[in-house]
Amino acid sequence: MEQSIEIVFVINAMPFAEARFMLSKELETHNIKSRFVSYSKECENYLKQNGAKVVNLIDEFDKMDFKKSLTEYFIEFEKKYNVPSMNLLILGDVNYGWLGRERAKKDLVKHFIFWEKYLTKNKIDFVVGGTERFVNEVPRAVCRRFKTQHLLWKYPPMNGYFMLTKDHYGHWNKLDEFWAKNKNKELTDEELKFVKNFIKEVTTKKERAHIMSKVPMLDIEAFKTVANRLYVNTFVEKWKNPYSNTFNIAKTRATRAVRKRILFGIYEKPEFKESYFFFPLHLAIDAQILVRAPHYVDQLSLVKNIANCLPAGYKLYVKEHPNFKGGVPIKELKEIKKIPNVKLIPAETHSHDVIQNAKCLITVNSNVGWEGILYNKPVICLGTSFYDVSGLVYKMNDFYDLPRMMKEAVNSKMDVTVRYKFINAVFKSVYKGEMVHQEGYVEKFLEKENLSNIVKGMVSELNLLMNEKK
Repeated sequence: MEQSIEIVFVINAMPFAEARFMLSKELETHNIKSRFVSYSKECENYLKQNGAKVVNLIDEFDKMDFKKSLTEYFIEFEKKYNVPSMNLLILGDVNYGWLGRERAKKDLVKHFIFWEKYLTKNKIDFVVGGTERFVNEVPRAVCRRFKTQHLLWKYPPMNGYFMLTKDHYGHWNKLDEFWAKNKNKELTDEELKFVKNFIKEVTTKKERAHIMSKVPMLDIEAFKTVANRLYVNTFVEKWKNPYSNTFNIAKTRATRAVRKRILFGIYEKPEFKESYFFFPLHLAIDAQILVRAPHYVDQLSLVKNIANCLPAGYKLYVKEHPNFKGGVPIKELKEIKKIPNVKLIPAETHSHDVIQNAKCLITVNSNVGWEGILYNKPVICLGTSFYDVSGLVYKMNDFYDLPRMMKEAVNSKMDVTVRYKFINAVFKSVYKGEMVHQEGYVEKFLEKENLSNIVKGMVSELNLLMNEKK
């Protein structure tokens, strides 16, 4: 008999509300009850109309009165919930950054007060959300003092799979545990065949390890979207949802759309026969940097430091994230281009072509590191990522060690047997199911078999975690 489980989905946009609600109805048949927490009045209305239990954070914020100064609250919550730094939490929320630091500080305190009361009042086994923003970072911290686990969705770098993990810094708990127990075990003939076929398929078809999204366009559809959001924010959200700042979002997208049209002369064509290291620029406003590696927020300085450490005879190829073309200020790109031994190559250049011909890859925590393993390339990982547990990559803990590490990496060879074992371990640690439901992935998500796979995986993982808690 399946055990009774109570979960809370943290959502803040209609696509997520609709998708999570569909999952919640299926989970009910497995004795898993769902609640929802959101900023969005639009999401709240939709969920209530469908009979779901939902709490709107903004409504709760309006009821709060401060009994102490913000500084006193900050000191209290850092200590009480073992928060490394309240300032880092503020850094990790771009949307609140748009609203100003004082507003961010006040609402950060309100988040802690809300989640304290919510978890005290309600018996919740799991809070399921994402990595970034106050709406996820705060409950993750508060859950530690309650019998509640915070889980986040992970989309592995293989199409059609997902997982839930407790670690928000980049590791996957299930993979770490599986690898620790099985890294010395030999693969079966079937497992080895599967891994080899997977590598061959990815490298032959040049399948990307990340979801490709469209670069913003200044077209009629963009204006329709802005008009729709202005209507919703004015008449539904009442301009209270901090994550639906239409003007800043529209400005950011418009800036990217304009920049991408005037960047052509700034790039250099890659010469794959020359010796080079490859460093992919990360999404500067993404949780991968802001939350998981905040000390690398200034990527211009990072590129300069890497370039200064290059061995003689090598260049550093730098490429923007294909999903964020136009997101890096032109001034910053020009500064990168000026560095003597750096070549800024077009964002459209296929990452597989760059990886295949590189002597070594350097990344903070990008999926490029995973692709490097598939291509049997040396990888230096500056941050934390799921693949650094493999022992196949160079994990840099001290930047002073980078020059030595670079020279060692370009002359190293990856252990093929360990490589096969680790790829097998990755597949043994994920569940089938396409969790992405934006842009071209909506139809796949809605397929009956896909939803069935997601629910099956969630039920299995939640029950395993419940048994661990006992």
